[in-house]
Amino acid sequence: MYASSSIFKLLLAGVLVSVVYRFVCDRLYSNHKSDVSGTVDERFERVREVFKKNFENGWEIEGSAFAVFVDGKKVVDLWGGYADKQAARKWAEDTITVTFSTTKAAAALAVALLYEQGRLRYDDPVSKYWPGFGTHGRDNVTIQMALSHMSGMAWFDTPITEEIAADHDQMRKIIENEEPKWAPGTKTGYHAYTYGWLVDQIVRHTDGRKRGIGQFFREEIATKLEVDYHIGLPLSEQHRVARISTPNMLNRLDEMWTDVRVVKYMKSLIKLMTDHPLAHIVKNPSWLEAVSRCTINNPDYHRLEQAAALGMGNARSLASLFDKVNRGQLVNQATLNTISKPFVNESDFIFDDTVAKGHGFFHLPINRAGTQFGFGHTGHGCQMVITDLKNRVTIAYVTNGLKTGLYDLCRTYWGLQTSVYDLDDHRNRIENIRNEGAYKKENTLEQVDKLKERLTLICPEKEQTSISLSVASQSEEEKPKPPKLGSIDRRKSVMYDDSEDDSDNDSQIIETDVQLEEPTSVPVSIPATVPLPQPKPRQPIAITQPSLAPAMAERERIDSEIANLQNPTGGDSSGVMEPVVVQGNVFMAFEDWDPEAEGDLKLIKGKRYRITQTRVDGWWTALDENGQRGLVPKTYLQHVKDKPKTMPSKVSSRLGVRDSVIALTTTTTPKRREDRKSFPQSECLGKAFDDDVHLSLVCHMAPRLSTSNIGFHDLFWSHDKDQVFKRTIHISKIIRLVRFEKMPLIEHKALVRLALVDITNPKSTQVVSNVHTLVPRVKSSTWFFEKKESNTRSCIEFSDFVLRSNYSSPTVVLVIEASHIVKTPVGFEEKSLGHTYLRLIIADKAVPSRTNVLYLDDEIMSKMKMPEASKRRVLVQVMDVPKDKISYVDSLPDVIVFNALYLPFFHFYRRRAGTILIRDNKNPLSAVVVRSELE
Repeated sequence: MYASSSIFKLLLAGVLVSVVYRFVCDRLYSNHKSDVSGTVDERFERVREVFKKNFENGWEIEGSAFAVFVDGKKVVDLWGGYADKQAARKWAEDTITVTFSTTKAAAALAVALLYEQGRLRYDDPVSKYWPGFGTHGRDNVTIQMALSHMSGMAWFDTPITEEIAADHDQMRKIIENEEPKWAPGTKTGYHAYTYGWLVDQIVRHTDGRKRGIGQFFREEIATKLEVDYHIGLPLSEQHRVARISTPNMLNRLDEMWTDVRVVKYMKSLIKLMTDHPLAHIVKNPSWLEAVSRCTINNPDYHRLEQAAALGMGNARSLASLFDKVNRGQLVNQATLNTISKPFVNESDFIFDDTVAKGHGFFHLPINRAGTQFGFGHTGHGCQMVITDLKNRVTIAYVTNGLKTGLYDLCRTYWGLQTSVYDLDDHRNRIENIRNEGAYKKENTLEQVDKLKERLTLICPEKEQTSISLSVASQSEEEKPKPPKLGSIDRRKSVMYDDSEDDSDNDSQIIETDVQLEEPTSVPVSIPATVPLPQPKPRQPIAITQPSLAPAMAERERIDSEIANLQNPTGGDSSGVMEPVVVQGNVFMAFEDWDPEAEGDLKLIKGKRYRITQTRVDGWWTALDENGQRGLVPKTYLQHVKDKPKTMPSKVSSRLGVRDSVIALTTTTTPKRREDRKSFPQSECLGKAFDDDVHLSLVCHMAPRLSTSNIGFHDLFWSHDKDQVFKRTIHISKIIRLVRFEKMPLIEHKALVRLALVDITNPKSTQVVSNVHTLVPRVKSSTWFFEKKESNTRSCIEFSDFVLRSNYSSPTVVLVIEASHIVKTPVGFEEKSLGHTYLRLIIADKAVPSRTNVLYLDDEIMSKMKMPEASKRRVLVQVMDVPKDKISYVDSLPDVIVFNALYLPFFHFYRRRAGTILIRDNKNPLSAVVVRSELE
C-alpha cells in the first residue's frame, strides 16, 4: 500500500515537472507580442474586440484568422498571431494553413457539382459508377452513405504508406479489397482519413475527364470562383503555409478549466491508448500525425490530394467559398436545397457524440440565429466553416495553434460566432447589410402568379379562378413602406394568407373600403387556451381587397368609424369594453402582442381593430380605437361577425389528439363522407371506419378546410368558411423505404402496406389512418423501390411518402407490413411475411430525421409485440419535408400516409395496387385492390 502511494506521488511529481518545464520553454523561446490585423465593418467592431481578447487571454497560442460574409459582402476579415511563433514569423494576410476536416466540406462541394451536372445521384450505389467497390457486401452502399460516414470503411487494415497515398490506383485496389468494419448503412462512424480517399475515387469514376479530387476542385471550383483554397498544394505556394503546433497538457487543462465539457474530447486521448476504433483510425496512416507529434508540417504531405484532412487555405478563402455557394454561384437553388438537408442524425459510434451528417457536411445548430442548422464542417484543432442559408451569413475560422475542443466547445471560436449573432447590442446589423442599396419593389402580378402556382399544388384538379390585380395610386401616407426585415432571431411564420375573394370579378384596386353595419351587442367567445401563433417575416408586396371609395376620402371615413369603435352602442364607454359582433372587416385580438419593428401596431387582448389592408405574408394593416395605424400579424386576430358556436370535434384522450374547431357561423357539423364513391372506406379501413373514434371529417378523411390555407399554422381564420380552426400536427415528415433485406423468394408480386396503428392495447390494436400501399422491385432476397418524379405514374412504386399525424401518444406507431401475392384455387391471396413498426413520438418529441434499421417480426400484427432482431431487415429513412413541397404537404389532412409529392390531389383516397385480392384475415392491412398492375 505504501509502495503504491509512493509510486503515485512520483508519477504526479513527474507530470508537474513536465508541465512546468514545457511552460517555461514556451515563455523563454516564444514569448512574442501578438498583433491583430485586418478589417471589419463598423457594425462588427465587437468581433474585433473578441478576436483580440483571444490573444490577450493567452487562448491563442500561435495564430489564427476569422472571416464573415453576409450576403456576398465581406464584413469581417481578421488575422493575428504567428504563422510560426518560434521563428517569429507573423501571420500575414495571405497566410494559409492546414484546415484538417473542413477539407471534407470543400470536397463535398465537388460531389455536389457533379450531382448538378447529372454525373451522379446521391441515392445511387457507388458500385454503379465504380463496380470494384461492390464487393464484400458493399453493393448497396450509396454515394450518400459514403459521404455520411455510413459505408463501414472508417479505417483500413492494409498499411497506407506515403507512396501508396500518392498513388490513386493503388488506393483504389486497397479500397476494393478492404472489408467494411460494420454492416454498411446500419450506423454512422466518422471516416477521419478514409473519407478523402473514397471521395477521390467517386470523383474519378464519375467525372467525364477522370480527374482526381484535387484537379477537379482546382479547375471547376477554386479557379472559377477565385478562392485561395487547395486540395493538393503547389510547391510554389508552400512559403505561405503556417506551422502547426499541438497543445500541451497545460493548454488542455486550461480549456477544461474554462469549460468542463471539453473533458469529453480528452476522453478521445484515452481511446487512442486502447483497442478502440479511434485508435485504428489514427494509427493508419502512421506517418500523418497531429495529436502529440506534428508530422503534418511536412511540405511533402501538403501536396497530397487528401480530401479528408489536408486542404490548405485560410478563413477568408473558406468563408468566400461557402458564401458563393450560399448565393447560388456554384450550384443552383435546387441543388443547394438538397445538400443543405441532413441525411442522418444519430450517435456517431466512433466519437460517441450525435452529429447530423449528410452529403459530406456536418449540420450544426446555430443557437442564436433564426435557423435551426447551418451546414459546413468542423476540423481538428478547432478549424471551422459554416454557412447559414436563412440569414445568408457564412463564418470561417482557422488556427495553427491546435485546440482540444471543437465548435461550441472551442472557446476561441465560439466567442467569435456568438459576437456575430449578438442581438443585444447589434440587433439589426446583419439585416441592414442585407438590405443596403435601393429598395426594389416586386411586381404585384408576379406575386399573384406565384400565389396561383401554390394554390395549384394544393388542388390541381380544380380550375383556379383567374385573378388580376393592379396597384392603385395611393397617397404618401397610405403607401406601404419597404418593410424592415426582422432580426435574425425573428420567429418563423406559421401563417400564409391567400387571396380571399373567390368571385370571378377582376379586382383593380387594392385598398379596402367596407362600410360597417349597425353593430349588435353579442359577446364573442374566445377559446380559453389558444397557443400563441407565430407571425411570418413580412414580404415587400401587399395584395388587398377591392376599393369602393377614393383613397382621398379614407381619412374622413376613418375618423367617423373611430367613434363607433370606441362607443358602438352610443352608451357609456367607460370600463371594460364588451366585444361587439359587426359585419365587415372588424377583428378582435385574442392575445396581447407587442410591436417588433418600426411600423407595427400593438395588439391588446379583447380590443377590436379595423383591417384596412391585407397582405399575402399574413401581416395586415390595422387601425385601432385611437386612430393609430400599423402592421399586425393576422394570426393574433379573430374575426367578429356572427354569434359563435362550438363545432363538435372528435378528440381521443387516449391518443392525445388535439383537433379543436371553433365555428363562427351556424353551419352544421360536417358529416362523414360515407356516400363518396371515391372513398372506399369499407375496403380501405374496414371496421375501423365504422366505429373508430379517431376518424372524422375535420381530423382524418378530408383535406384542409380552407382554400386560404397555403402553409402550416396552428390557428387560422377562413374567409370562405367564416370559421376559426386550431390544428396540432405532431409529425410531418417524408419517409423513404430504402430497401428490405434477406427476404424470402416469392412467386408473384410483393406488397408493402403502411398505416398508423394504435398499440395501446396489445389485444386489440386499431388502424387509425388510411392504409398506404407500395410495390417494391424484387431482386433476389432484396426489395427495392422506384425513385421517380413523374406526374403521370402511380404512387405505389415510389419509395418516398408523406407521413402526417396529430396523435401525441407514443402508442401510435407507423406499421410497415411486408406481404406477397399467393395464387390459390379460388384466386389470388395476400399473405403477410412479417411486420415492424417505427415509433413516431420519442420522449415527447417527433421522431428525428435519420436512417433507422428495423426488423420484421413473423408474429401476426394483432399481437403487436416489439419486433426482435431477425434476418429480415428494413432500412427506413426519416427526412424533413423539402422546402419546395412544404406548402403542398401542409395542405394535406392531419392524419395521412400518402405519396403526395408527385400526384394530383385526392388520389390518396383510392387504394389501388393491383389484382383484386382475397383478404387475409391475419393481415389487417390487406385490402381490396382494383387495378391490373400486379397481373
